[in-house]
Amino acid sequence: MRSPEGGRIVMSPLKPEHPDGPGGADGAPAVFAPIEVRRTSDAVVTVVVDALRAGRFGPGDLLPPERDLAEALNVSRKTVREALDLLRRHGVVTVRRGSGGGTVVDALGGVSAALAEVQPEDPANLRALLEVRRTLETAAAALLLERVTDEDAAELRGLTARFAELMSRPSEFAEADLRFHLRLAALAANPVCADLLRQVLARIWVIREQVPHAAVPQLDAVRHQQALVAAVERRKPAQLLAALDEALAGLEQVLVGRRLTPAAPPTS
Repeated sequence: MRSPEGGRIVMSPLKPEHPDGPGGADGAPAVFAPIEVRRTSDAVVTVVVDALRAGRFGPGDLLPPERDLAEALNVSRKTVREALDLLRRHGVVTVRRGSGGGTVVDALGGVSAALAEVQPEDPANLRALLEVRRTLETAAAALLLERVTDEDAAELRGLTARFAELMSRPSEFAEADLRFHLRLAALAANPVCADLLRQVLARIWVIREQVPHAAVPQLDAVRHQQALVAAVERRKPAQLLAALDEALAGLEQVLVGRRLTPAAPPTS
């Protein structure tokens, strides 16, 4: 949907319900929040970031030419150029000149900073986002063990092997951690769950950009990933859920000061 200014309307949110009812202090309805209008180039940034996080392109890979991207996304080449320029400023891509040149993926450590520029997130949403993340990843884990193959488990093991080389690059390490969890969800073979989790994790990682020193110790993060992969390899549901709980709790402790747990089901 287009706005008169040529941007793209991405949401028309309702305000959270107030305990005193839907009306404002003056009796007027306080239901609707302002519509957010997003530039089309910002949407292109998000699309490219999603492709990078899904592993479609990695450091050293050439992105499709501007003309091809513009045609695939049904936008102008100027719009694509603006999006790629923003990613370039954050060190995500570089432009290689000459024969065989083009836009090359450089490093993924600046991805969240790029998203924060085009899609800022209110830190007040952090606890709610972490709660939703826990729910989605738990559901994905339950499905994963029903559908995972030996090849999938080997792929996950390979992902954990890359963490050691990123220890000296905290932003890239955090990005690799996010991609690992996205891949876990993708292997559950439920695209709706995976897409929702992708959105939630992107928003959490944008908030993390505002508190860059609030990170799970790297050795703990590696231990969490290895425990998750071991549980997948052994096809042990209880072990997988316990390992996932520890992994989620690690970031929750850092960001909100305590482990978040789902509400207990009713007893009657």
